[in-house]
Amino acid sequence: GALVYSTGRLALSGPEDLRAPQYQTSDRQIVLIDESHRFKNPATGSYKALSDYSQGRSVVLLTATPYSLQARDIYHQMRLFAEDDLDLGLNPPRLGDFFREMERGNANLVDVLRPLLLRRTRKHIQKHYPDAEINGRRLVFPTREKPVVVRY
Repeated sequence: GALVYSTGRLALSGPEDLRAPQYQTSDRQIVLIDESHRFKNPATGSYKALSDYSQGRSVVLLTATPYSLQARDIYHQMRLFAEDDLDLGLNPPRLGDFFREMERGNANLVDVLRPLLLRRTRKHIQKHYPDAEINGRRLVFPTREKPVVVRY
């Protein structure tokens, strides 16, 4: 019983769509958010709807760009599923305080990401999973070509 809800649909339909009865089911306990970096502004209706929907559920955030302008983007994504007092063994312990200290240069972003982040690069997968398969087919990455300068 998975239910797919795209960020594109959320943008088109509006945040009230997530409150529709078909999405308010207790049997779906995992929320998988692809392109989670789109949810870094808690002032938007989409963010609020997704935050409300995610409460009490396990949340998986997927993104290739966790932040674009500031590390606080990560804080807002974390707040989709975590209360400010989530115990991550940080110093200071509250997320908001930790990010403020980080912005002052007194804390390290790695400390908050270490217990939460699963990072898999192409090189990591090739090194640690050389025989990886998807649907019975060996996983093969395309060979990267050097960029070509095109002048016009």
